[in-house]
Amino acid sequence: MMIKDVQAIPLVLLLDKPFEAGTYRVSNRNTIIVRITTDEAIQGEVYGGDEDICQDEIVALINGEFKKLIVGKTVESPEDIQNLYRDLMNYPIDLGYRALVDLDMGRHGIQQQALSLVDMAVWDAFGKVQGKPVHELLGGARRDSIPVIAIGGYYHDNEPQGTFDEVIWLKDQGVSGIKMKVGRVAFEKDVERIQAAFEAGGKDFSVAVDVNQGWTVEQVKIFCRDAGDLGLAWLEEPVKWYDCLTGLAEVRKESKIPIVSGQGDISEYRSCDLVRYGAVDQLNTDATLVGGITGWMNVAKFAASRNVSMGHHEEPQVSLTLLSVVENIGPVEIFADEKRDPLWKKILKNAPVPEDGKLRVPQGPGLGLELNWDVIDKLRI
Repeated sequence: MMIKDVQAIPLVLLLDKPFEAGTYRVSNRNTIIVRITTDEAIQGEVYGGDEDICQDEIVALINGEFKKLIVGKTVESPEDIQNLYRDLMNYPIDLGYRALVDLDMGRHGIQQQALSLVDMAVWDAFGKVQGKPVHELLGGARRDSIPVIAIGGYYHDNEPQGTFDEVIWLKDQGVSGIKMKVGRVAFEKDVERIQAAFEAGGKDFSVAVDVNQGWTVEQVKIFCRDAGDLGLAWLEEPVKWYDCLTGLAEVRKESKIPIVSGQGDISEYRSCDLVRYGAVDQLNTDATLVGGITGWMNVAKFAASRNVSMGHHEEPQVSLTLLSVVENIGPVEIFADEKRDPLWKKILKNAPVPEDGKLRVPQGPGLGLELNWDVIDKLRI
C-alpha cells in the first residue's frame, strides 16, 4: 500500500467534575484522532493519548513535518513499518532541542506521541489492506478475551464509603478488578479505602493501587512492609519521578507486592531499562506514548526474554490487540465510569463491553474497531 494522506484531529471534552488522584487532578478528557488514507482508498483510523498540555504541538507535527515525510511511502510488510518507525523517531525536527537531557524530555515526548499515533494508524491501514487483524500480523492471538479492570478509586468526599460504593457499582459493570489511587491522604486512611474495596469486591475481585510517582523510596518501603499482606494485585509507579529506575529496583527487592511501572515511558529504551535494572514485575508501557504498536512490541519481546509480564496503561482500543499476542500479560484497563472517560463508548461504534470480567479481542481487519465519525465531527475542535 502507498500512503496518500495523513490527518490528525484533536478532541477535548470538559468533564462534568474533576477527578483527584494522589498527585494530580484531571478535569478534561483529551485525545487525538489520526487517519491515514492509502492509494487503495482504505483508511487506517485510530485514536489515542490523553495529552492536555502539548496536544496542539502533537497535532501540528503530524499534519506538518510527519505528513511531508511519509506521504508517498510504500508499506508492503511489517518490516516496512519498523523502518518507518525508526525514520520518524530519528527524524531531525526543530522543536528546540538543546541536549539538556531532562529539560528536553517534553520535546521528545511531542515527537514520540506523534510517532506513536502515526504508527498505530499505519498498522490499522496495513491490516485492512491485507484483510487481516493486526494481531495476526503480529504473530497470532493467544487468546480471544482478556481480563478487564477499571481505572478508578479516585478520592471521594465520603471515604471509605465512597470507595466501597464504587466497587459495588463496578462489579455490576462486569469488570474483574479496580486500579485505585493512593497517596493523597495519610497511609491509615488509604488502607481504610483499600480494605473497603476488598470488602465490596469479594475474593474474586482484584485490587491494585497506583501512587502516580508520589513517594520517596523510604515511604514506599514502609507501605510495602505495612500493606504487604493485604493481597494487593500490584503497586504501580510508587517512587518519585527522579528515582524510578534504581530506586524502584531497590523497592522491588524488598516488596511482597508486585511492582508495575512504565506508563510514562516515551521510548522502548526506557521501558527496557526498567526490565534490565530489575525494577518491575510487570510493565504497563503505553503504545500511545512509547512508539505505537511497533515500539510496544519491541518492548514486549525484550520483556519476554527476562520473564517480565506486559500490561498496558489505559487505551483498550489498542491494548486489546497487543495483549492478545503476548504470553505473560496483565489485564486490560478501561475507565468504566463514563464521567471519567466519555469517549470510549461514544467514538467507537463497536466498543467491546465487559462480560464476566473480560473484554473480547476484536477480530476484524486492522485493529477491528470502527470510529463513529458523526460523533467525532461534533466534538472536534
